Amino acid sequence: MVAIQQITTFDFGDGNGPVPAHRHPNGGGWVANTARVDESVFVGPEARVYGEARVYDMSEVWGNAQVCGRARVFGRARVFGDAEVYEQSEVWGNAQVCGRARVFGEAEVYGQSVVYGQAKVFGNAEVYGEAQVYDKAQVYGEARVFGHSCIEGNAKVYEDASVYGDAFVSGNAEVFGGACVFDQSSVGSRSKVHGHVSVFGSAMIQDDAEVYGESKVGGHAGIYNTAKVYGEAKVYGNAVVRGDARVGGESEVYGESEISGDSVVQDTAVVYNSSVANKTLSKVKSHSKGRGL
Repeated sequence: MVAIQQITTFDFGDGNGPVPAHRHPNGGGWVANTARVDESVFVGPEARVYGEARVYDMSEVWGNAQVCGRARVFGRARVFGDAEVYEQSEVWGNAQVCGRARVFGEAEVYGQSVVYGQAKVFGNAEVYGEAQVYDKAQVYGEARVFGHSCIEGNAKVYEDASVYGDAFVSGNAEVFGGACVFDQSSVGSRSKVHGHVSVFGSAMIQDDAEVYGESKVGGHAGIYNTAKVYGEAKVYGNAVVRGDARVGGESEVYGESEISGDSVVQDTAVVYNSSVANKTLSKVKSHSKGRGL
């Protein structure tokens, strides 16, 4: 008689039906025989690791979490709740992916960053440092989110955009192109920041405002309502641009200035400590020229 070894199988629900698998000795979760999981890893009883996934070091997978595809989880990273890490993504360091978050594509989440809620990080995006991405926010493309920055709500950061420092992107805001949002600045509501823009200091971009081109908004400046800042314009200091105002060209608005209504500040116009409502300024200096950013 030849002994027939019984092969244990489990259906991971990925459409491949039951496949050879085993219970992980540290935690009891199901692991496909095609995946590699170190004995030092904790895989909770309801967690799943399958495909060609690799989980190692002192990392943990628990709750109803799944790691699959060719994903890698290592270091002291934790994937838990109903989170999924898949395709060729990597989660490492002390990073956490939890809630119903998804990390996929070739994305990387590392450092002490946290991705949770229903957030998604995918493409070639990277989230690291102590950054947080949560709610239904999305970070994708070649985007980078790091430092202590937070992306929340339904906000999107994508293409080659970077958000870092203590910056905050929320609501339905979008940061994309090669835009950089950093320091303690915030972008919220339904606003859009894109192109090769820099938003920094404690600047605020809110409502349906749009900042694009190669413009810069810094200091304590605020861009609100449906206002637009574009071209190579600079808005800084405590300046405010609101209403349907436009600031473009190589113009500068700074100090305690307020641009409102349907005003247009363009070309090389400079506005310092002045209020402009429903006017067009072009190649005009209002007070002395600024020092620039």
